Amino acid sequence: MSDKPNDISSAVVVRDVRDFVEMPGTGRVYRALITVATLAKLLRKSVVRYSPKYQRGFKKVEDDPNAYHVLLPITDKALQINRKRSEEMAVKYLTGALFSASLIWNARKDPAEPAPEYDPTTHDLKIFTEITIPDTAHRHLAHYILWEWSSDPKRVPTQVTVNDKAVPQAEIQKMLESFDPEKATIFLEIYNLAPQEEGFLYDQFNFDARAPQKAVGNALNPLKTPGRRFILDGLMRISPIFDETEIEMHSNNIGTDSRKLWTNNTLVGAADHFKKLLGQLEDENGKTGAHKDLQKFFANFFEEYAAHFPAVQAGASRELRMQTRNDTFAISNILIHPLFRIAKDLWMTYRFNKTDWTTATEWKDAVARLGKTISVKDESGNETFNGPVMSRKNPEWVGKILIEQYGPEGVTGTSVSNTSQTRNAAYGYLIEIMEVKTFITTS
Repeated sequence: MSDKPNDISSAVVVRDVRDFVEMPGTGRVYRALITVATLAKLLRKSVVRYSPKYQRGFKKVEDDPNAYHVLLPITDKALQINRKRSEEMAVKYLTGALFSASLIWNARKDPAEPAPEYDPTTHDLKIFTEITIPDTAHRHLAHYILWEWSSDPKRVPTQVTVNDKAVPQAEIQKMLESFDPEKATIFLEIYNLAPQEEGFLYDQFNFDARAPQKAVGNALNPLKTPGRRFILDGLMRISPIFDETEIEMHSNNIGTDSRKLWTNNTLVGAADHFKKLLGQLEDENGKTGAHKDLQKFFANFFEEYAAHFPAVQAGASRELRMQTRNDTFAISNILIHPLFRIAKDLWMTYRFNKTDWTTATEWKDAVARLGKTISVKDESGNETFNGPVMSRKNPEWVGKILIEQYGPEGVTGTSVSNTSQTRNAAYGYLIEIMEVKTFITTS
């Protein structure tokens, strides 16, 4: 019997490694091709695992620092990984709308184990150390979910929300019929980094790259969500006020030298507050034309609004718009949210009452009241303000969208606050001014 102890070693062999690149300091980064089925089996057996310490961590913060050092399966519910987000990615994959075709692994460096061994003849890569997921965790889980659903279509949820719109179970199950996880493939980028360097990689991939402004994303993919479709593929096509020449499409802000009226991000954000309704109207549009009718109402609502606030009119000058911004809230971003909500509520009221808004007058009268002059008096009955409702000097905006600022000696001034609470307060104030509070709420 030999006195030499048994030398037992095991390795994960990644086949079909196509190539690699040599990067200064980083070393080799390999690129392989793997099927969804193989990936899922490796994830299920925890051959490839997730590190809470060097990625997103846990949903609930752990007091014990050692908890973060334990490598966990990607399916562990304690991890800060949103399954619904991965389910959305899985459905996008089936519909051809998931454009990311690669995942990332790290063959962790371990001083006690050999480095990965690559055979250029067989295109096999032997990995002797732990394999972790330093990035693309949600995409990993998405592919695992695809394998789960394909193995048992009953596991598909009743519906999956994709770009703010529900995709029913039956539709997903139908798409799965043509999906074969044994044939579907993905690229793998395999690094060979020390654990701490995994954190560097995650930080670089997720924080160093500057995300584009939302306005750019809206413009590049105008059909992505119900809100984007309503504005960018609907309202902007039928209303001169919302034409691309009037709306800022490439920035979340309007420059001082720009004559643009609003940003597409402001408009889409306001429409997103009733995205569920928009999705429902899209589904029924073929039968009722309701979605297009809502677009037409919005176009007419703001055309009427522009009659009382010339800065809103298509072609208005930069000077007029800048002056209007300085003097009033009429074209401020914060007012778009309550104005969109009011337009939607008015249209819904007419729809509920089965009334033709094109011949109705209530909504036009209501819009006209936004341009009126009001008198505000103090508790003693003394007039403190006489001027336009929308004026920035109107004291009734204080406590709604104007918040008082305090110093050592009391109130020092006010500042505009754009939050859900202040937008709700503005909505409440406007429907009182427009005298439609009862009209809307009793329908």
